[in-house]
Amino acid sequence: GWQESDAAMGLQFETPAACSPTSPSIFGTWHRELWWFLALVVIANLHLIGIPTAEPLIFLSDKVAAGEWWRVLTHPFVHVSLYQLGLDAGAFFLCYMSIREPRQARRIAAMLLFGIGGLIGAYTLGVAKTAYGFCGLSGIAHGVMAWSMLELISSKSDRDSRVLGSAFFAVLIVK
Repeated sequence: GWQESDAAMGLQFETPAACSPTSPSIFGTWHRELWWFLALVVIANLHLIGIPTAEPLIFLSDKVAAGEWWRVLTHPFVHVSLYQLGLDAGAFFLCYMSIREPRQARRIAAMLLFGIGGLIGAYTLGVAKTAYGFCGLSGIAHGVMAWSMLELISSKSDRDSRVLGSAFFAVLIVK
């Protein structure tokens, strides 16, 4: 199984409190930083229940140019509807839990790169230039999914994981 192939590669992973090392969750590992991401998602979306929190967090290029640089980091956590929140956050958290990278600093650095990459892509395509701003976790979720699929593809001893990872990575690229 995957535990044996991970052990053979010398990888060790954080284990969520609810799981013992011999019985990981079927969804993956709840990495410690996910609590911070969850808190940011909740705070940034209180506007969906009537508490105004979103506007200072959305990416608006004129506001960023005026010095509100935090919007570059906070825009992914804001969503325009419960539907978008459910899709984006659900995909993000499930994909992030499947990441096997044992180093927290690398996982967080990757999230920053995925968020900035998604913003650059949206800005290049003109989406982030609108008067309403730009927000959502979908850019990061796509980056995390690609990372997860590349980890499956690199599995040295598990052919099924390599095939599955390749298939889903191809679907992600086509999408």
